Parts: sequence; structure tokens; C-alpha cells
Amino acid sequence: MKKSISALLKTLGVIFISLALVMGWASFNSFIERINNGSGLMFADAEIFLVLTLFFLFIGIVCFWIERKLKKTDSHN
Repeated sequence: MKKSISALLKTLGVIFISLALVMGWASFNSFIERINNGSGLMFADAEIFLVLTLFFLFIGIVCFWIERKLKKTDSHN
């Protein structure tokens, strides 16, 4: 049971960190497009992408951290 939970947490961690990379790339492109077009603070898409990047990165790190804690408690038993 712990192995399947561990595998699920690893998979979710990889998915969330991959989503964080995609959102980070979208945020970077939005910032560059804003600079090139000189559109000031009219659109909030870059900030939304940045917040999603941080959220997905945090959730991915938490998934790997929980998986590591499960592995440590499993080795003590």
C-alpha cells in the first residue's frame, strides 16, 4: 500500500513541477510581450501565471517531501 502511495506521490510531484515549468514559461513570455508592447499594467496574465507557477511548484515539492517522509517511516519499521 505504501509503495503505491509513494508512486502516486512521485507521479503527482512530477506532474505539478512540470505544470510549474509550463506556467513559468508562460509568465516569462507574457512579461516579455508586455515589455515589447509597452502595455504597462493593463493585463494581469503574467501575474496570474506567476502565482500559478509558485503554487504548482510548492505543491510538487510538498508531494516529494511527503513521499520522502513515507519512505523514511517505512525504513524504520
